[in-house]
Amino acid sequence: MAKITRDIIEEVKKHVSILDLASEYFELTRKRGYLGIKNVSGDSDYSSLKLFPDTNTYVRFSGKGGGDVIQFVRDTHIEGIESFEDAVLFLKKRIDPSFTAEKSKNVEKRWNELTPAQRGKKMAETNNLLNANLKLDDNCRYIIAYLKQTRGIDIDTIYNEIDNGRIAQIITKNGSRALACIGRDYNFPSVKTAVSVRGIVKNSSFKGDLKGCNYDVGWVISGVSKQYSKDTGSYIKVHDNSFGKDAHIYCFEGYIDYLSFKTIQKQRGNPMDKDICIVTGASTKTRCIINFLETNNEQFDGARVTLCFDNDEAGYKAVDRVAAGLMELNMNLKIDTAISYDKDWNEQLNNKNITDKAVSYNFSLNNECIARLSKNRGKEIIYSIYEDISNKNNVIVLDYKNDNMSLHDCSKNGLDILYDKLEQEASDNYISVYISEGYSGAVKDSPQRYPNLAAKGNISALPKKTNISDRINGAKTRISGQEKTCNEKIRCIDR
Repeated sequence: MAKITRDIIEEVKKHVSILDLASEYFELTRKRGYLGIKNVSGDSDYSSLKLFPDTNTYVRFSGKGGGDVIQFVRDTHIEGIESFEDAVLFLKKRIDPSFTAEKSKNVEKRWNELTPAQRGKKMAETNNLLNANLKLDDNCRYIIAYLKQTRGIDIDTIYNEIDNGRIAQIITKNGSRALACIGRDYNFPSVKTAVSVRGIVKNSSFKGDLKGCNYDVGWVISGVSKQYSKDTGSYIKVHDNSFGKDAHIYCFEGYIDYLSFKTIQKQRGNPMDKDICIVTGASTKTRCIINFLETNNEQFDGARVTLCFDNDEAGYKAVDRVAAGLMELNMNLKIDTAISYDKDWNEQLNNKNITDKAVSYNFSLNNECIARLSKNRGKEIIYSIYEDISNKNNVIVLDYKNDNMSLHDCSKNGLDILYDKLEQEASDNYISVYISEGYSGAVKDSPQRYPNLAAKGNISALPKKTNISDRINGAKTRISGQEKTCNEKIRCIDR
């Protein structure tokens, strides 16, 4: 195991592009001749941050300084990273994925590397700091009006959140009223883990998080009730959730997304009373999902995890990243998506007719994608195509460059039309191609029509299938077992 040396530090400064990193984790902007970034989740303000690709540096003109690519990772909290050594290790692994390094004793450990005592100490510190910064108002009248009238949230859901101490009306430092969304520990609900704050005045765009939030835990929403125990002679807290293979865990970027999704599900006959929801706070702060399942791995072995992130490039990348992390847990998890047709779930709630048959894009992440185009040795995905688990004749296309997800009916023309589009994109020398064996036949049958896909996708090495209908049906048969397992809850999302 190597040490983080001066040579390694200089290597990552020189060879990891700050522009590539920014485009992967954020939305690039251009104003007055400067390149900048925008956090699509809106939880952080980077309006004063400017990128300088020629020197591989950045500056924040708001007075927060700037620096090299290492400081950029720390300043923007990519992957939740704060320490210098974690940033160097993260960047070095982009150059050499097999690299591991010794860390000095004073480097902060990852959440699940901490002992129970260390985690408890950090939780107590977080709880105390959040309580010190949280000034509750004497009523919730204004946040109720805001959530119901402006956001369209179900009134019973609002009251339930208030009664359980998960949302509150607070007074900010400047004396204005705001909505506070309060994360609480799964096992000890009286302990606060994170608090996000949102302005409720008309046309207000203010939002942020209170100082001290523990993004390793995030916001975990679960049903907890008090029951009398004859053994102890007192009331104990009991989770109202399902465990194991029957558990369903929904994951969101923002708290308003969670409230909006729950409202839609309730309108469609699924109250989600037994489900667990995790809010990360941003598309780049998803480690809390992995931490929750890793910490509670015995309870949730075989559970279903549905990723409900935003319909944009940052959301697609978060889906890829979280799915990969969940797979590494070896917990037999059933991982799928519920991506809204609109930009996010609140837009979906207010723009989409709830009686529509389908309200989201659903594809399984346990199955390999049909096809994928990428560059930078697979690090930057351009297009992905997945099987639609709600309709065996459809496929779902993720266009990362244009923040677009679309549904395509393949019952008549198979994948030929989509492959025509991918063939044009694949003509770029820097594009890499992956095509699943089960769907390679369309390219293998017509190498003259798809020369770039055939060459870059190594199609000649894949077995030949008979026809597109057989390929689609064959692939669907392979996942029929999973479809049966998930069928009941899929209908709740899509009917």
